[in-house]
Amino acid sequence: MGRAEVLQGVRQMRFEGLLERHERGELSQGEAAEMLGVSERTFRRWRDRLRDEGPEGLRDRRIGKPSSRRAAAEEIVRMLGLYEERYAGFTVKHFHEQLQKRHHYKLGYGDPAGAAGGGAGAAGGAALGASQKAAAPADGGHDAASRRLALCLAAGR
Repeated sequence: MGRAEVLQGVRQMRFEGLLERHERGELSQGEAAEMLGVSERTFRRWRDRLRDEGPEGLRDRRIGKPSSRRAAAEEIVRMLGLYEERYAGFTVKHFHEQLQKRHHYKLGYGDPAGAAGGGAGAAGGAALGASQKAAAPADGGHDAASRRLALCLAAGR
C-alpha cells in the first residue's frame, strides 16, 4: 500500500468520525469541515457520496491513474537510446543540454518525473519502477539523477 492510499484511508476514517459527531449534533458542518481542512461544500459532497456509494464513494479517483503530463513512452525510449549511443557517462544536466542543442528536445529538465516537462528527469523517474526508485540514491543532485538514469538503462528500459 502506497503513501497515497494510506493518507486516503486516514482521511476517510477522520471524515467518518467527524460525520458521526456531526450527525449526533456535537459539531456543525462548518466545524467538521474546518477540522478536515475542506470547505463546507466539500464536506456535504463527501457526506452525500458516502450515503450514495458507501465507503467506495470516498475513494480518491485520481489515485492509480497516470498523469496527463507524463512524457510519452516513445520519447523516453528515444532519449534513452541517445544516451546509450552517444552520451554515456554524461551527467543528466549535461545530457539534457545536449538533447536541447543537438536534437531539438523540447521537454524540460527539472520538472517532476513523468511530467510533460520531464525531459531527462523523466528518465530518472517515469521510466523507473517503484523498486528501482527505492534503490536509487536520493541525494537530489545531478549525480543522483545520473545514477537513476544508469539504473534505468541497466534494467533495459
